[in-house]
Amino acid sequence: MRASCEVVVILCFALSATICAAMRRACLSSTQLSTYYVGNMEVNDLRRNYKEKRGAQFDLKEFHDKLLSFGSIAPKYIKILLYI
Repeated sequence: MRASCEVVVILCFALSATICAAMRRACLSSTQLSTYYVGNMEVNDLRRNYKEKRGAQFDLKEFHDKLLSFGSIAPKYIKILLYI
């Protein structure tokens, strides 16, 4: 696994500790990568919908601040809280 980490660090210009931690999580849990991917897609959908709703008034920092203010809750509830 160490050699794989080194290859990714070189090819992707990533931090060694970050890559090794991600690979360790992926090896420990077979669902970690797919869960991360689905969560990322849901947050991207929230951002796109919020941006459509706000139009020219959309502010990425404001969106992130609101998103983080809700804490660790399911995206389906964040959608309700953001009124989208």
